[in-house]
Amino acid sequence: MVRSITARPDGLFQLATDGMLRSFDGDRKFIDFHQLTPEQMASYVKTMSDQSAIKWSEWEGVDGRTVTEERELRDLLENPKPPRFD
Repeated sequence: MVRSITARPDGLFQLATDGMLRSFDGDRKFIDFHQLTPEQMASYVKTMSDQSAIKWSEWEGVDGRTVTEERELRDLLENPKPPRFD
């Protein structure tokens, strides 16, 4: 799934609590997204190095495929930009 998202070498990915996996460039500007199923979210989280920080309760019943409005897909109104990793 990550391979299907446009990304930059200096960028990062964010899996938000709406079930959307989003990519950002090095300046934290939005690039692309992928709507994840519950199974895909669980699979993606297993690839993360620090799973202890995951609050599974935030994703209970979440399915990224239900996010269909263009504004919600791209504008991140409910989701803050990810922190800069230096």
